[in-house]
Amino acid sequence: MSDILFETANGRLAITLNRPDARNSLTEKMMADIGSAIRAANSDPEVRVITLTGVGKSFCAGGDLKTLMKGKNPLQIRQLIHTGIRSMVQAIRTSDKPVITAVNGSIAGAGLTLALAADLVIAAPSAKFVTAFGRIGAIPDAAILYLLAENLGMLRAKQMVLRVQSLDADETLNLGLYNEVVEADQLDNRLTELATEIGTGPTMAHALAKQALHAATQLSFDAYMDLEASSQALLHTGFDHDEGVASFVEKRAPRFRGY
Repeated sequence: MSDILFETANGRLAITLNRPDARNSLTEKMMADIGSAIRAANSDPEVRVITLTGVGKSFCAGGDLKTLMKGKNPLQIRQLIHTGIRSMVQAIRTSDKPVITAVNGSIAGAGLTLALAADLVIAAPSAKFVTAFGRIGAIPDAAILYLLAENLGMLRAKQMVLRVQSLDADETLNLGLYNEVVEADQLDNRLTELATEIGTGPTMAHALAKQALHAATQLSFDAYMDLEASSQALLHTGFDHDEGVASFVEKRAPRFRGY
């Protein structure tokens, strides 16, 4: 049985971590496969939304400590972060197709990235959020520090990391790191609802909105406005804009095609 399950149907690429006996911890190959699948989905017009979840009681315990760093010298670890981990994180964060993560259980270490880098995150009540790295004498990698600072602000991010805080699902929700907490037996249904809602939306507009949101924290105001103007001009030449305006005038639901 594969460590990751991939299924494409109804405009959705569903990625499911499938190592329940290892708490869905990530191997180097798993990270490469996730990144490759998302990049392929970006060029597939049939895919309009991507979902991530896990099998079993844990969502993801982070990197597989038994294999990921074992026997590697500092240069090899640096290379792993640059080529393996960075590639996966970048694929999720910059995906043109919206990424929704459903955290089905505890989440720790590099597994946090699969949530923090996504566009929407829903979670079961058992989705405990643990930074963990301080317990093994390391710093959070997989861009976790970057994503925590971006989502929480510097003081809260430092507190979480330096104190190796463990948060339950409701605490994580209140901090804004989860969008919703739903009962475990409703998690899959809610994930499908959100995937259907977003996957039938204006896909190109979603992609450009994501780019603009990320750029808003990095660019000067003038540079951001240039990006916004270019994005809006492009969207106004597409089918979805015409369809959106027509559906508004005709008082009906839009039938977007994704471009």
